[in-house]
Amino acid sequence: MSIAYISNVCKVPTEVIVVDFQSTDDTPKIARKYGAKIIEVDKAGVGYATYVGVAEASGDIIVRTDADTIITPSAMWSLLKGFNNPLKKLA
Repeated sequence: MSIAYISNVCKVPTEVIVVDFQSTDDTPKIARKYGAKIIEVDKAGVGYATYVGVAEASGDIIVRTDADTIITPSAMWSLLKGFNNPLKKLA
């Protein structure tokens, strides 16, 4: 699982939430094996799944992806760097 790897490389805590709607490919079982929190829903839709996942998240920064997304360590590092060094407010 690339997110767990990135968490270790970037030394940042992560919480992985998988919102599942009737998948047939063992997604919940596989994600649970890697420590993800699984939320099974009874309603289809990416918007709804996103809403449920965000509502369950406990962190301050939320990175939402799709099942086929691969996040590289350099992409995550750049994202985190942006939060650690916010742009100065323009007057």
